Amino acid sequence: MINLILNRLKFLLLIKSLNMKKLLSIMILLLSKELTSISSVMEIRPLSTSPLYYTMIDYSKKQLFIEALPFYVSMYDTNQITHNIMPDGKATLNFNQQGQGDLNPTWMNLISNNGLANYNSQVTFTPEQYQTGIFLHSYKEYKSFFLDIRTALVKEATKIAMSEVGGKNGDNPDIMNALQAFTQSSWNFGKIGELNELVGFSNFQILIGGTKKIQKQTDSLDLFLAAFALIEVPSGKGSVSEWLFAPQVGTNHWGLGFGFESLMSKDEDIKFMIGGNYRYLLQAWEVRSFDLTDNGPWSRYLSVQNLYGLPTAPATLGLPGINFFTQPAQIEGRSQINLFTRTEKQLGKCAFELSYNFFYTQAETINKITEIIPGYGIYALTGPGGGVGGVTTASHATINEDVPPLDPVGEFVELSTSMFDKSSGSAKSYLTNTLNFDIQRVEENYIYGFGSSIEVAASIGAITSWAIWLKFEYLFANTPHEYDKNGDRL
Repeated sequence: MINLILNRLKFLLLIKSLNMKKLLSIMILLLSKELTSISSVMEIRPLSTSPLYYTMIDYSKKQLFIEALPFYVSMYDTNQITHNIMPDGKATLNFNQQGQGDLNPTWMNLISNNGLANYNSQVTFTPEQYQTGIFLHSYKEYKSFFLDIRTALVKEATKIAMSEVGGKNGDNPDIMNALQAFTQSSWNFGKIGELNELVGFSNFQILIGGTKKIQKQTDSLDLFLAAFALIEVPSGKGSVSEWLFAPQVGTNHWGLGFGFESLMSKDEDIKFMIGGNYRYLLQAWEVRSFDLTDNGPWSRYLSVQNLYGLPTAPATLGLPGINFFTQPAQIEGRSQINLFTRTEKQLGKCAFELSYNFFYTQAETINKITEIIPGYGIYALTGPGGGVGGVTTASHATINEDVPPLDPVGEFVELSTSMFDKSSGSAKSYLTNTLNFDIQRVEENYIYGFGSSIEVAASIGAITSWAIWLKFEYLFANTPHEYDKNGDRL
């Protein structure tokens, strides 16, 4: 069985090498396309999918252990977030009520307190994100298979901090500045500016497999191969889109896959492992916010009116479009690849590990979206003189305009989900490279130590972060295996 797996792996590697140029070309094309669009959702990688936080399994021994690793993980490159979710990738937007900036605040009911309609400010958005908690890992080897379970108890916090320069002449009692505009009580979704926290378990990773010792000519080098099936059990409820860049602990997608690990050890003081796994994340429904295809980035924040002309002229305040442009959507299944290498050197009772992880998740695709409430169109905002909402609509309006092009008077262009830009509600591909270093003290029945890592985003939809952790592992069983001449365990 192991030989069959090895032969298939060699065949797949040969095929992949022949198509590497084509694959790279496709990836470059896809990534360049992602740079031209923004999304209302930013995926956060479940921590339990990273193999580097957990102990490297010594397949030469019969083991039963549990480990706990208190940790702290923090994002440090805010550009990755702003380029993914902000119009034109800008961290600072010009709020200009007369349509001369990046965003006309009138669409969000933020207007000046005078007849000049001169609300104008510079608003800087600064994303913040951190995770703290404890990794949990249990491994048990049975006579013919092993069971490996990994998760993490996580507290995650996110915030898009806002600082505003200028303005200060808002008129609406509850909406006098940009922060109040993005957190107004009438918005059910897409809010920005406050700290959000979420506590829960990361997705559970369950590995079930077996191992074999591969015989070598030299006694100083041992080679072990492990193959396993992988089940990812969801522990979250998916995105609810109440806040932009909301915390995520676990997902609501089941994952099914397979993987391998190859361990080489020399004289028991140096170990080298190469491994990887593939999983397919099954489809699931989540709540997502969408921009409109013909109306551009952040058109989800445009105001709307209903078929019966409410609100009506001369009022300048429409209904919050974000409540209509946020709907349940079916996130289709997608692939995920995890590859890594680990090297450990033991000096006396101390062990030093240097490791690397390549992680890739395919971009999301959305096909089904729940239909919005019928009978609504984009509010006809027409500048300082007030609106003509209730008479007509402005189906081609953009978020920065003061006088958008109006539809013919008396003609009502009704909104529908067919107008949604599905890519604006989909997470982009997630590609990162992680480097890890840790030190351990190895005793007879327990191991303790600490480690650190840096994960560098290689796609616009990924997050760059650093992490530190402590390690505590208790060994219930840790005895060398005996093998027959074929490398099978006795």
